[in-house]
Amino acid sequence: MISRVPLIHSLILAALVFLTYRSTLTFNFVWDDFLYVEQNTAIQSWAYLDDAFTSPQTTWSSDPIHTISEWRPVRNISFLIDHTLYGLNPTGWHLTNLILHAIATILLYHLIKRLINLATPSTNPRREATPQLVISNSELVINPSPSSALTATGLLILLLALLPYANIIPMMQILAERFLYLPLIGPALLLSTLILTLHRKTTTNTPSSTLNSQLSTLNSTPAPPSNPRRAATPQLVISNLELVIILLLILALTIQTTRRLPVWQNDIALFTSTLKSNPHSWRPPNNLAKALLKYGHTTPALHIITPALHQFPRDPDIVRTAALIHLLNGHETTGTQLTQYATQLQPNDPRATKTLELYYNLKAKGQLP
Repeated sequence: MISRVPLIHSLILAALVFLTYRSTLTFNFVWDDFLYVEQNTAIQSWAYLDDAFTSPQTTWSSDPIHTISEWRPVRNISFLIDHTLYGLNPTGWHLTNLILHAIATILLYHLIKRLINLATPSTNPRREATPQLVISNSELVINPSPSSALTATGLLILLLALLPYANIIPMMQILAERFLYLPLIGPALLLSTLILTLHRKTTTNTPSSTLNSQLSTLNSTPAPPSNPRRAATPQLVISNLELVIILLLILALTIQTTRRLPVWQNDIALFTSTLKSNPHSWRPPNNLAKALLKYGHTTPALHIITPALHQFPRDPDIVRTAALIHLLNGHETTGTQLTQYATQLQPNDPRATKTLELYYNLKAKGQLP
């Protein structure tokens, strides 16, 4: 039978997750979702199930440029399930992420709670009778305190989880929010250890605890025997002050999260924020201009790509995007010249020529905006 208290704690955590992230249910697909979800035929049919395990390709597209080799079967099977349930409705995909995040939060909470209970001194006389090895200044190494052990564990988790993103093997991205998902387990454990340390200091230094210890030594009446099974499982009871600290921390992190979430509602919001944070990189203006084109905003896209073209005149991606934007704004001569220039910068890349071919095909069909 499941205990009511852990169940209530789990339900509270799940409710907090859904209340904090509920706005994401209205968000669109963003960034490379078009590549891994919207244009990826490999997650749109269960006929590709075997390929998820046997093929090195993780995305399948009619455009060879959008075909990427990454062996990630678990992710692709998860996407297959989502596509079967929701099609290409982003609300369902975000709902799956919410559920998975709530489950991860609950599991982490119970893991940290278990570690803290194990680190809390037990009233079990058999455990207290266990001899301890103490060697002067080396006590922390030979016989670490529970708080020290938890701190070391938290730091170790943080460092190990960050190691894959330490750019020991060069990566395209140095920093991304998703890189911090697993490493944040470490700070969560460190914060819990801090609260545990505060709890011990407050409980051992209060006058009432000192008076109770003195009275207990004067009391000659033996205490009634306790349940050994309950004594072997120590429990940590927090004070009102500690509860206030925890609630304030949760409130602060929740506010910070809700302020950050709107950045991810669509590509325009995401890359507008990225451009403000990284004004000296070519990627943010290039991605923002493409996002504006995706939503049909050709003139704002031109306003974004023009200064970027002056700042990065020899970047082939910027030049190709500028060529497309000029063509869609009716600047055929400028767009053609930029297309030719992009081909000179990367003679073996067919994307510039394909852009020009696409433009003339749309123009012939009368499908240009």
